[in-house]
Amino acid sequence: MVMTEVQMLDLFFRFAAVGQLILLVLLLWRSKVIAAKAATNTLLLCCIAYILLTAPVDDVHYGWLRPPLLLFTDLTAYALLAVYWQAVHHKSLLSQLSGWLKVMFSLWLVWLCYFFLLLQGKGLFHDVHHAILLLVLVFVVINAFIGLSDDLVERRRRLRIAIIAAGSVYMGLLTLLEFSPLAIKDNMLFSSFNAGLLFAVTTVIAVCRLAGFRSEQQTKVAEPIKQIAASEVHSESAEAKQLKSKMAAGLYRINGLNISQLAAELGIPVYQLRQLINVELGFDNFSHFINSYRIPAVCARLADPKDNDKPVLTLALDAGFNSIAPFNRVFKQSLGMTPSQYRAQF
Repeated sequence: MVMTEVQMLDLFFRFAAVGQLILLVLLLWRSKVIAAKAATNTLLLCCIAYILLTAPVDDVHYGWLRPPLLLFTDLTAYALLAVYWQAVHHKSLLSQLSGWLKVMFSLWLVWLCYFFLLLQGKGLFHDVHHAILLLVLVFVVINAFIGLSDDLVERRRRLRIAIIAAGSVYMGLLTLLEFSPLAIKDNMLFSSFNAGLLFAVTTVIAVCRLAGFRSEQQTKVAEPIKQIAASEVHSESAEAKQLKSKMAAGLYRINGLNISQLAAELGIPVYQLRQLINVELGFDNFSHFINSYRIPAVCARLADPKDNDKPVLTLALDAGFNSIAPFNRVFKQSLGMTPSQYRAQF
């Protein structure tokens, strides 16, 4: 197989990127969170498969290696969803599925293995699966956007913003490529540019991960000192006292209260309020913080004989909820029973 200088450069970038991803896989084996480690390593393997599969090499030269590379490439969106869910929601996505959904998902994976490994991805289903993968990516972007305003943890917020930006750019480029002339997609210069971009991205990720790894080691050493310092001195800030005072006075009853409105009431920047609620008060979600006032307020009225004749909806609206469905869901999650069952105790 004869290769041009441009193709050689393309392969250099690709193998360099693969080497950095393998380094990340090895680093992640040190992680104690098994679900996060498995999901992230799967995503990295999918990225490695994509980089190798899109190299400027004819399919016949891959031999038996092409079907597994194709399979892992087409699993990338699922792996990204699993990694995102673990990082943002701190739960394994599979653990959130019911029993029958787990069975359906297992059968789906079996079918994908059969289609890509035995049928080598040949058939109309390949194009259909690309559409499904695009929907998975859209779901990830939408989920990241919906939860962004409520998220109080800065690291997670940055991840959500990165997912929204990268996902949107990727889907835009994918759409442009699909409608572009075939000559552009198959052009050697385009492939080399893609390889160089992949190398640059993996380099940035590898450097950030190594820096994070060193930071984690330093944190482990400094943690006992921080704990001693925190135990010696712990005072509530003036902003925290002001926030608690306003919430106790009933500020939480404002329907649709968001963090920007609350920050304006306190006269402090939004980012400072996020840090205040997260670090000082221990909440990682703004809605959870607000509901920590609303739910007890409703419980007090449900237990009050004077309010026995008032509908649950009225009490929920008075406490600041916009409708009955979100209120019922939050109430049951908090107390393990419905508002009517709670009221029946008194």
